[in-house]
Amino acid sequence: MQRRWRASILAAAAARLAAACAAAGTVRVACVGDSITFGAGIRDRAKNSYPAVLGRLLGDGYDVRNFGVSGATLLKKGDKPYWKLKAFQQASDFQPNVVIIKLGTNDSKPQNWRHKADFDGDLRSLADHFTALPSKPTVWLCLPVPVYQTRWGINEKTVKGEISPIIEKVAAEKKLPTIDLHTALSGKPELFPDKIHPNAEGAALMAKAVAAAITGEGWTSLFNGKDLTGWTVQCKPQDKGRTFWKVEDGAIVADSMGAKGHDYVWLCTEKEYGNFVLRLKFQAYRDSPGNSGVQIRSHYDTEAGYLDGPQIDIHPPGPWRTGMIWDETRGNQRWLYPKVPKGKWVSKAMAVEGHKFVYSDQGDGWNTFEITADGMRLKAVLNGVTVMEYDGDGVLDDAVHKQRKAGERGVIALQIHRRDQLRIRFKDIALRELP
Repeated sequence: MQRRWRASILAAAAARLAAACAAAGTVRVACVGDSITFGAGIRDRAKNSYPAVLGRLLGDGYDVRNFGVSGATLLKKGDKPYWKLKAFQQASDFQPNVVIIKLGTNDSKPQNWRHKADFDGDLRSLADHFTALPSKPTVWLCLPVPVYQTRWGINEKTVKGEISPIIEKVAAEKKLPTIDLHTALSGKPELFPDKIHPNAEGAALMAKAVAAAITGEGWTSLFNGKDLTGWTVQCKPQDKGRTFWKVEDGAIVADSMGAKGHDYVWLCTEKEYGNFVLRLKFQAYRDSPGNSGVQIRSHYDTEAGYLDGPQIDIHPPGPWRTGMIWDETRGNQRWLYPKVPKGKWVSKAMAVEGHKFVYSDQGDGWNTFEITADGMRLKAVLNGVTVMEYDGDGVLDDAVHKQRKAGERGVIALQIHRRDQLRIRFKDIALRELP
């Protein structure tokens, strides 16, 4: 199956939203969900639930309605199927231009998750129902917020480990855009008084994430498709004359094929970044034996000719490695994710289930890659599948990384590994900074 980059999906969603604005004057947004959408436990819910805050953020020209119902499940065989609730019909009758689906939390309850084999199909059916409405809405699928304590059977293991991956899979296969509410509220247990439902401040963070997603605001292109403006090549003096990095046909090309005697050669952003979401496409080749990757929050030591910082791996010879984290920081050069003892190596058995990687001769030939850095938490999504989630607290901010000025903030870099023969292409590189 051909896989289009997530940014293309977002661009299409933004285009449909703009068309809806032009045609209807008012864009109708239906927030479909459970008690978290409803605003359970939030003081002055009508004002402070996430849909209410979303409406204020979007402003004039939007009509945002809350169709959340406490206890609702996505599963048709769940103990309170959304399908059978009055809100389901009301959301449909609303004829929305945008539908935000945030369900799955209640499905994690044991009495509901025993029907987990139906979750994939029921999610597809719900998305299909809304996309088939006469208003032809854009349907967004949300990854549920974190569960900070198992209560009422709701548990983080099922929500994060089983439900979210299914949502990502369905979204990728149906080319539906997603909103990662889990990452947006991770590491913020203080915003969940009962450890399940966010308070007003948490609901406001949800609203901001949803608003940024559906309007496409906050994204900056890091590559103009024409030249390397905004980027600089960093390497040791003996490699200064090499032309490994260039732009061809709207893509950044790294080509060191036939060259073996070089050291690391990086293409680095001129600007530094701390918290962000980075999206890009890369194209890999079967006959390319070399290693690449995306270094983030890195610092180039001019005197040493070295770039310190964590690297999210891209490894065409063994694609299962793509998304794992190798720390290039001197003094801590080791695998951070998966966590293995220093000096030990990762194996294919450590790759996540459902890992997907395509070569240039498969489908449209491009892989979609999304990297999130938020505080000490890192996440990578490859072709719609979460392949890495890592909490670097105590590592990325330790004395070694502080000494090397890496781990918390720095440049983003595309890498050609030392002595490797590599051919790889990158394009559609965009970044949204996070607070």
